[in-house]
Amino acid sequence: MALEEGVRLGHRAALRSTGLMGSASAANLLIGLARMKIVALLVGAAGVGLLGIFQNFMTAAAALGGLGIATAAPREIAAQSAAQGVSGETLARRAVMAGSIALAVIAVAAISLCRGWIAQLVLGTPDYGAAIGWLGIGVALSIIYAGQSGILSGLQRIADLAQVTLFGAVLGSIVGVLAVWLIPSDGILIYVLAAPAAAVLVGGLYLLRLPRPRSAVGAGKIGPVWRDLVTLGAATMAGSFVAAAGPLLIRVAIGDRMGLHELGLFQASWALAAVYLGVVLQAMSADYFPRLTREITDPLAATKAVNEQTEIALLLGGPVILAVMGGAPLILHLLYASEFQAAAAMLRWQMLGDVLKVMSWPLGFVLLASRRGLAFFAVELLGTAVFVGTTLLLLDRLGFVAAGVGYTILYAAYLPALFAICRRQIGFRWEVPVLRDAVLLFVAAVIVMAVADVGELAGLIAGGSAAAGFGLRALSRLRGRR
Repeated sequence: MALEEGVRLGHRAALRSTGLMGSASAANLLIGLARMKIVALLVGAAGVGLLGIFQNFMTAAAALGGLGIATAAPREIAAQSAAQGVSGETLARRAVMAGSIALAVIAVAAISLCRGWIAQLVLGTPDYGAAIGWLGIGVALSIIYAGQSGILSGLQRIADLAQVTLFGAVLGSIVGVLAVWLIPSDGILIYVLAAPAAAVLVGGLYLLRLPRPRSAVGAGKIGPVWRDLVTLGAATMAGSFVAAAGPLLIRVAIGDRMGLHELGLFQASWALAAVYLGVVLQAMSADYFPRLTREITDPLAATKAVNEQTEIALLLGGPVILAVMGGAPLILHLLYASEFQAAAAMLRWQMLGDVLKVMSWPLGFVLLASRRGLAFFAVELLGTAVFVGTTLLLLDRLGFVAAGVGYTILYAAYLPALFAICRRQIGFRWEVPVLRDAVLLFVAAVIVMAVADVGELAGLIAGGSAAAGFGLRALSRLRGRR
């Protein structure tokens, strides 16, 4: 009975955090969809392609410049709090914030000094050197915000983090869209910078609301915590950078071989998949990671936590995956413009890959919670190598759709590798209901994809029916877990 009660409580905690972050992310999704529609109409496919390169560069540079400290922050805060109580928690918070600010300053200085070379490497011309210099500020802001969100996640201030996500997205979207509309020459650059600037502003206001520590923390005490953060963070930074660099390399290849128009179609599909999946996956880093960190020394409890989070992610993400797969042309038309319907095939392949991605993400956090940073890096390197290699190999034959095929193959290699490591680390295995959900969703996705190739209407009917059926099943299962 005690075990059953613990399982129910675990599901309730996971559902509560997923509900909080999911609600904020769902609102963020609607904001993002409206923002993408307006920008696509204002700048067209070529402008969307340039915007995608700017955003991807900023993401990759922030992953590299941040040394993975934000990823390590929730684990370190939870560990220090468990070991030393409030004083340990305060120490970890100070270390994370001080480190993030220092790294942000270093990153913006390095990018400013190398902006011409970076522009030549990423965009094929030094003419974008000034824009790269400005993006350095966006990189610095992204690093600082990652530290802020890492602190809120480590403290399990899930409601605060959800509000920061929502209000930051609203403010950034308003400023960014107005810039694209009113200042066509520099609007795309301002649009990209507005998101991290708004996030840092809102995140800073919420951090100021946290209880103030009663005692000062000396620099000497911060040093050992900083070393712990960097030890785990450096390996995760390398993995995160490799994961962000893969799409950037693909973007550069598509732009060079096919032009900005095709790059814009790729960006439309890529951005749509990233926005919708954030609704499901963002809760993992907000609540699941600190919770898993506290339970990682108990293999049975850790295995249970992974299964709980995987089950919730499948049940919540499944209907969306099936609906988007079936209605891909219509969705791209509605959210962008008619010219973006050509990205439907790539979007469907991404949806198929996302079934495997939803299965793999909870496993990835096991490596971080266990401080297996080198293993995390190795798996990310494997996945990125498969993604980039497959895409470049198929690019001339399939066009930019090759990136969607490569994305699915990436997770087909990534998931078994993660499972093997977690099996050895904590004796992990999926529970039968979780495996059943995963197989059912994958088979349904393959069927919808096949039917959608016959015709747009057939795909819409198949995707809608499958999404409704899976959604009703998910609702029944989640009600039973309350």
